[in-house]
Amino acid sequence: MAIEPELTPLFDFLCEHSPSKSRVMALIGPYDGPRFLTAVLTCKGRHHAYQAVRLLRRALASRDTAVVEEDLHALASTLPDAPAQLPAHGHGARSLRNMARLCRHNVLPA
Repeated sequence: MAIEPELTPLFDFLCEHSPSKSRVMALIGPYDGPRFLTAVLTCKGRHHAYQAVRLLRRALASRDTAVVEEDLHALASTLPDAPAQLPAHGHGARSLRNMARLCRHNVLPA
């Protein structure tokens, strides 16, 4: 029997920047407990990270990826795909698409 991953409520998205890369972070945690940040996407430039945060916040607020579909496609086309051997979480266009999909349900796998 397959074990289902535990799901954690998703509250917001933020950016952090270093000279070599920018990360999009998700604010997650229980409704009645402490919340924390976890990296969900890495970008080479600040501009892409800011765009991703705005897009993911819109998807989270609407709970509907159709609202951001056009912008999602445009931004994802500027990001590289992760190599096949790497998990999608945190790497480029595939990660951005997965995060937008998870915003519909307002949760992240723990």
